Amino acid sequence: MTSNQVPADLTLVSVMAIQALSAAIVDAAKSAQPMFGLESWSSLHQQ
Repeated sequence: MTSNQVPADLTLVSVMAIQALSAAIVDAAKSAQPMFGLESWSSLHQQ
C-alpha cells in the first residue's frame, strides 16, 4: 500500500460526497421554495 493511494481515494470520495450533498440541497430548495430556492443557493456561492 502506497502513501499516495489513500489520500487520493479520500479526496475522490470527498468530492463525490460534496457533489451528492450539493445536489440534494438544491433539490430540497427547489421543492421547498420553487420561486427562489435555486437563486438563494447561487447567491450563497457568490458571497
